[in-house]
Amino acid sequence: MIEFRFSSLTDFLQMGGHGIYVWSCAAIALVILTVLLVYPIITARSQLVRIQRQQAMQKMQQERHQHARSSGP
Repeated sequence: MIEFRFSSLTDFLQMGGHGIYVWSCAAIALVILTVLLVYPIITARSQLVRIQRQQAMQKMQQERHQHARSSGP
């Protein structure tokens, strides 16, 4: 069975006087992990939008080029 080793929640949070170090490291690790998970999603979406814009521009240029050819002299 799991046994709680601290006598109270306050003792748990203080971690025998080392709580500030433990919890600050836990917070920093959480921030880093969050960034590592979120950043690739954001960059992938922005790259997808950039690629879609590029493809739309290329399509417009091709259509313009074909239209200029067909209505030429």
